[in-house]
Amino acid sequence: MYGIVSTGDKWYFTMVTSDNEVAAGSNYPLSLNLSTTEINEGQLKSETQKLFATIRAILDDKIASISESPAKKKLRLEKLLK
Repeated sequence: MYGIVSTGDKWYFTMVTSDNEVAAGSNYPLSLNLSTTEINEGQLKSETQKLFATIRAILDDKIASISESPAKKKLRLEKLLK
């Protein structure tokens, strides 16, 4: 199971396996830097693209795992957690 937690400008991604192992998507949150007084449009566009790419990867993984056998899914998750 995947989890997404957001404060609005900071996004955290986690994964929990059926063995109750928790993994962070990264050591640092994905940040949109909306708290600055002057927003850099190019930087915001790049950060938003990273955010949507991460969410899309999670959704693609969930769709791909629908037809996987439990053993194959477990092996794939073990690789992701290492």
